[in-house]
Amino acid sequence: MELRCVCMNLSFRGLLSYARRHDIRELDELIRTTGCCSRCATCKPFIRWMLAHDEVPTLDTPLPPEPPTEQPTEPPTEP
Repeated sequence: MELRCVCMNLSFRGLLSYARRHDIRELDELIRTTGCCSRCATCKPFIRWMLAHDEVPTLDTPLPPEPPTEQPTEPPTEP
């Protein structure tokens, strides 16, 4: 079974090939140029791993946790 970005119907194998051809190593750039991860983002940890390891992930690929998203900080309140 080939893993893919379901929302955009893009195979991980094809995305890796595209990234290699265009020397893309950053997830944000691959998202911007292909549209992968731009809807439900379920594939984001797989594609992040794929770019870091330069190979197509499988369902057995151990993925690290997603980095935390930055939360807006509230300005301090005056006493």
